Amino acid sequence: MSPTESKEQPRQPSKQLLDAIANLRKFDEDFYLNLTEEQQQIEYDKEDKIYGLGKKEGLPYEYIQDLLDIHHMVEIACQDCKQKQVSIRLQCNEPEDGVKEIMHEIPLCSECKEKRDHDEWKEENERLRNKETKNPIIGYCDKIRNEIPEADLTWQQYQERDAAMKEAVGLVSRKISDALDNQPEDPERVYKRTGKYPDGSKNKTQWLKHLKNMRRLEKQQKLEAKTDVALRSKTPIRILENTIMEIGCRCQVEDMRQGVFCDTCRLLVHVHKYMLDLFKEAAKTRR
Repeated sequence: MSPTESKEQPRQPSKQLLDAIANLRKFDEDFYLNLTEEQQQIEYDKEDKIYGLGKKEGLPYEYIQDLLDIHHMVEIACQDCKQKQVSIRLQCNEPEDGVKEIMHEIPLCSECKEKRDHDEWKEENERLRNKETKNPIIGYCDKIRNEIPEADLTWQQYQERDAAMKEAVGLVSRKISDALDNQPEDPERVYKRTGKYPDGSKNKTQWLKHLKNMRRLEKQQKLEAKTDVALRSKTPIRILENTIMEIGCRCQVEDMRQGVFCDTCRLLVHVHKYMLDLFKEAAKTRR
């Protein structure tokens, strides 16, 4: 059933019920990491009371469940947007046999969407800055390559990059969909229907010759792709990565607790320091 089709909607929840949901702790990572089992149980009991309150108000169980799901899952959304999400779920999430659930993008108004995207940008910038602080070689590489660090992207630059990525993903998705939706028709059927083979030739000899050339081209493309993969495996960074993996590690957990590492890992500490110093000096000469 499409969202536009009519379907009986439940009564609107009372302010008391909505306030109770708003005051409920979100079941996020912080909930499971920082609350004791007793504190968690208190929140579970609050949720049970919300179900009971909804039942008294004559609201369907699924409706309350969707309200709670949205409360726990949606960080940024005004009340109108949350109500829209409930409506979409009630009307659309009727999976076919064998399908568990039909997922829909959370419908947000323009203000909520912009606030959500802006907050995601700030969180991503903070994460990248923390990552660079822990591993300064990331900043060195940006300077060596004369690239703007991701953490320094402005809101506008972030939006432009995000739009470009979505466009690229959409293009690939459309190509895959077109390939699946437009399967090649049997050549003989095409000939019977049009008097020509798929390549436009009017006799089978020409078609077979064309087919042979296509297969030769396909084989050549596969060979080139295989060669490209082999070539990329020989880049310096891949050689270094493979070398490290070949060295391996013989550290024991008991020794590591005392700050003691295996002989090869102790040597790699010097390799790591040398690499950081090398990249640091190279970055100084670029900007």
